[in-house]
Amino acid sequence: MDSSKVKWLHRRYKTMMKYFNIAVILFTLFSIQLFAKLPEKPKDFLFTQDYAKIIDNKTFREIAQIQKVEFEKNKTPIIVVTINQMKDYVSPPYSIESFTADLFNSWGIGSQEVNTGILFVISVQDRKARIELGEDWGHVWNSYSQEIMDNKIIPNFKLNDYNTGIIEGVKALALMSAAGAYGVPPVKSRLEKFKDFKTRLISENPLAKRYGANHLNIAFWVGLALLIGSFFVDPPLKKKLMIAGLLLIAIVLFLYVVAFIITLFSRGRGFGSAGGFGGGSSGGGGASGGW
Repeated sequence: MDSSKVKWLHRRYKTMMKYFNIAVILFTLFSIQLFAKLPEKPKDFLFTQDYAKIIDNKTFREIAQIQKVEFEKNKTPIIVVTINQMKDYVSPPYSIESFTADLFNSWGIGSQEVNTGILFVISVQDRKARIELGEDWGHVWNSYSQEIMDNKIIPNFKLNDYNTGIIEGVKALALMSAAGAYGVPPVKSRLEKFKDFKTRLISENPLAKRYGANHLNIAFWVGLALLIGSFFVDPPLKKKLMIAGLLLIAIVLFLYVVAFIITLFSRGRGFGSAGGFGGGSSGGGGASGGW
């Protein structure tokens, strides 16, 4: 066969393969969208949809009260959604950002007039969470949203305490709602900063992860009680109580120091209304986190 014809056939083959690859990519993307089935817009219009069944009744009621106040007072729907995993609804590749934005737009959270909806999604098995903001929030509140994610939500999720993480996150989002999209992000007091710092330390502590954060607090107060009690007993027992108390406090403080070092080197029937799903859209702002 003529060499020029061979070259021509080779060029034709490369062109055909290029278009074939483009077709495969387009078909794959189309298939992902075709078979993607996001959760349907809630028919009950409840602002909390616990598909993963991780929210207890007490937390559910507390969230509902906050959602009710913020929606009626500030027209801000704070929607909380828990799922087991994203692949139950969409085919890979997917991300918590794209999943939450698509869900936000599919449900039309907020309204076209007051587009300040907030969607808080927790994907339990993916170990991912996302706060998605309506278009009126812009990107001014991204840093504040990330602070909520890093300090209020993820540290509690690391301890498998989903209820505390969710309620603390919703409370912080309510402060954001009260300030408004065109307001100024709330400034934390020193006490709040200390509490956030303590929460992060505990969440990074292996002992706290295994046995629960309260054990460290209990151990500290028991040690302090023993230390104080040693001043009110006879000398033979005084020394033993003092040593036990100091040792217990020292162990707890040591664990906090270890957690601090780890933190330095690691990077961490409810209320409802149809008006909360009134045609709002995501503006792409918000914050994500994993645990």
